[in-house]
Amino acid sequence: MKMKKKSILSLLLLLVMVCTYAAVPNRSMAYANSKEQAVQSEPSNEEVVLFEGSATSSDWGQAVTLYSGSDFSKGDLTPQAQIAVTYEGLKAPVLSLQSWTHNDIWQNVFPSYTSDGVAYFSVSDMISAYEMAYGEGYSSHFQDLDAIYVSDAGADLVVTKVTITRKTIESNYYNQGDITKVTIKAFAQNTTNDWTWMSMDNMVNLVYQTNTVLNATNTSNVFSKVNSSANFGLQVSDDKLIAGEGSRLKFHIGTVIVKAEGYDDLVIDLNKEYNESYLAETVSWGLTGNNTMIILNNYLPTDEAEKTDYIHNITEVICDITLTDYEFIPAEVEGPEFPDDYTYPTTMRDISAMELVKELKVGWNLGNSLEANGGETNWGNPVTKRKMIDAIKSAGFSTLRIPVRWDEHYIDDNYTIDPEYLKRVETVVNYALINDMYAIINIHHNQLQTQANEKSKEKVLAELEAVWTQIANYFKDYGDKLIFEVLNEPRNGDDWVGNTSLYEIVNEYNAKALSAIRKTGGNNEKRLVMLPTYAASADYSKIIAMKVPDDEHVAVSLHAYTPYDFALNTAAGSQTTFGENDKKILDKLFKLIYETFVEKGIPVVLGEFAATNKDNLEDRVEYAYYYAQAAAHYEIPICWWDNGVFDTIGESLGIFNRRTLTFVYPEILQALMEGWSSEKEITDQDPDVLFSGTGTSSNWGQAVALQLGLDFVFEDFIEGLIIAAEYQSQNPPELILQGQTEGVYWVKVNPNKIETKDTTNIAYFTLSDMVEAYKNALADYDSYDTIFPTLASIYIGDTGVDLTVTKVYKTYINNFTLPSVELSTNNYYNTVSQTYTISSEQGDIDLSKLKIVYSAKGMSTAKHNVWCCYADLIEDNPFRYSQITDSINCHIDNAKLTITFDDSIICPENTGKVTLIIQFAKSDWSYYDTLSDPSLEIYYNGTLVK
Repeated sequence: MKMKKKSILSLLLLLVMVCTYAAVPNRSMAYANSKEQAVQSEPSNEEVVLFEGSATSSDWGQAVTLYSGSDFSKGDLTPQAQIAVTYEGLKAPVLSLQSWTHNDIWQNVFPSYTSDGVAYFSVSDMISAYEMAYGEGYSSHFQDLDAIYVSDAGADLVVTKVTITRKTIESNYYNQGDITKVTIKAFAQNTTNDWTWMSMDNMVNLVYQTNTVLNATNTSNVFSKVNSSANFGLQVSDDKLIAGEGSRLKFHIGTVIVKAEGYDDLVIDLNKEYNESYLAETVSWGLTGNNTMIILNNYLPTDEAEKTDYIHNITEVICDITLTDYEFIPAEVEGPEFPDDYTYPTTMRDISAMELVKELKVGWNLGNSLEANGGETNWGNPVTKRKMIDAIKSAGFSTLRIPVRWDEHYIDDNYTIDPEYLKRVETVVNYALINDMYAIINIHHNQLQTQANEKSKEKVLAELEAVWTQIANYFKDYGDKLIFEVLNEPRNGDDWVGNTSLYEIVNEYNAKALSAIRKTGGNNEKRLVMLPTYAASADYSKIIAMKVPDDEHVAVSLHAYTPYDFALNTAAGSQTTFGENDKKILDKLFKLIYETFVEKGIPVVLGEFAATNKDNLEDRVEYAYYYAQAAAHYEIPICWWDNGVFDTIGESLGIFNRRTLTFVYPEILQALMEGWSSEKEITDQDPDVLFSGTGTSSNWGQAVALQLGLDFVFEDFIEGLIIAAEYQSQNPPELILQGQTEGVYWVKVNPNKIETKDTTNIAYFTLSDMVEAYKNALADYDSYDTIFPTLASIYIGDTGVDLTVTKVYKTYINNFTLPSVELSTNNYYNTVSQTYTISSEQGDIDLSKLKIVYSAKGMSTAKHNVWCCYADLIEDNPFRYSQITDSINCHIDNAKLTITFDDSIICPENTGKVTLIIQFAKSDWSYYDTLSDPSLEIYYNGTLVK
């Protein structure tokens, strides 16, 4: 269908999508320490009132609604701007950003600070939050933003005024009538495949404060490669800017006329003023942050095929534009990063790996930079400069961990690294070394990081050897403050759990990389090399599978975002508070790492940890302090993972703004440094006590959770183990074994015995019952070489009614009912006669739970006749006894005599005694050899007790 010639007026104006590429030069102002600091950096001079009156809401409702285009202009939402909301209420309001145009986005942004009934919101915060919520396809600030709401935070809210405050443009570069380097052009760009960029002829330089007309023509079919995904529109660029320079400008676009062959003229009465801020920045695809994209797609045919055909046939674009204001912001002048006489340090001190690792103390990760897919700036961080690392050193950090991706810089199929990239990594390394810091470089996000499997093993071994040989040779003369970490979080795809065979493959990868490094000689013969566990995990199953090579200059590399639900889980409803139980988890974690490695003389570096921002600064500060304090006590250096993200969505782990060189969260920095320097008090605890406190549950919930490695280890599962739980409930609790493979995700075990002492009940769970239940649930149990394959947790849970658990502890059969059995044996030619005497000094014996198994050298494998001649029970004195012969079962199979009791007969503790006489002979009554080397196995309630 051909379009009719018409003017498309203000009704469609709301559909214009204005895209402004602008860096965020002053993001830290949103997180100032105090009102006074924030006021110093907030924009001033120009205020736009968006709402004034009285509006109310409650229960996370919306008091004020502001629509894009009619109530506010996206051009007003510059990174330097600030929105102020005057309000009354117990809780400060939040801003909710909505796009019904794209994925039904609803993104909340919290105030930077509040003062005297006014909540201040940084537009830079809004930009970051919206970008994260938008996801794939995001190309400009507030793309597809339809509305902004002032919402309450769960409490009654009254809003009386909403304003945008921004800095007034100070014209300082051009005079009226000057031909500027601000240009306008017509363009199209595909948004799939290769993102092909196409622009029309006759780009125009704007004349300052004078109406300028663009008359762009398409004489060479420049839009021939347009597909249905393409954007079409106008691009205004400040071509004067180079990286680091900025500008602020206002321009007005009046009418846009688009001519296309075969179509009527399209006349758009745009009549719109734009207020833009630019900061040019070099990224992997060129220069960004210096232009505004005005997308006109919503004026084109809605049918994709017709839209594509229309753009193909565009012949001319005409529009009038006036640049009314322009302020140039020069780049900060930087001198040389290194003095002329600087040389990298080469000293290798005669100190042990343990002594060296102690010096790493608190470190900082240069995250989302050199390891970013697509280049150093491709994940949103600026190019790394020395001044950034100078600031990190000045803040008190001792170590710089530099994650590095290498495989995007191979120049051939032999894994040869581009020499220029090696130089770039070397430069960043020296940012640390010139500051007398330790530098750690690794292989990070290479594809091989997720190829810990048998299929990929040979290829990965070859790549590791080739890459580390090159890296090690390049840095072989560097001193001992340069550390190599062979691989970041090696695993099989997205399998973060793994199994013993995959753990062994990671051990092979470590050995190969270490060998390649050592073979290069020089200082690499004694350089500290960090070796990871599977996924660099500190989980018990992975650290006990770690094979540390026989090398005096290695350390174990671990990552621990613990407890996960607080530190790294970004799902809605995840834990936001850091409490006493979390501190206990950290204590157990560091104790486990210390006992597994450090106290055995193997140093450990915790190369990554952090807590993501969930608008819970106070808890993150407490976490940072406690984590650092515990790490220092156990002599384990730590490195905070900083990815340069400061929002409250996703993994927001940044604390240092690399653009402004300021700490967004100085409170976390202070907590890290003070925690490391503070002495930690460690109280002695009974190693048999697994839980002490108050745990509650109901409706088949779990009152107590015990985690493998932190609360118990496989070495606890020794013969005779019993787990005892002290509780109050109408019903006994159950024990649940949680594995990580099919069949054993939830294995329930009932108590073997219940005791009552005063007002407390005690449920006893035997190891034999636990093993039997787990074995029955796991089809291929016998193929595993461990007692509880893939076991991760043990829970004590209720059975449908309220349960309170106050203590869970380990005890053993010798603290439980323990039968005593004495035996005498006599041979009478063809018959063997045995007398068994059974008693107990520990608890009453239920004879139905007793099993006796006898074997000896000389026992025949032939068929037997077996019988009980006599059996009696003396309960409390020799004159009171019961004849129990009919309750005895006895038989011989495979040269073993087994004796059991049919009835639940109680033999009292201390006073009780059972005597039984068993006789057996071959079924042919032939001569029976003399028996020797007897073996007697006593089982009680399924557990071998003697």
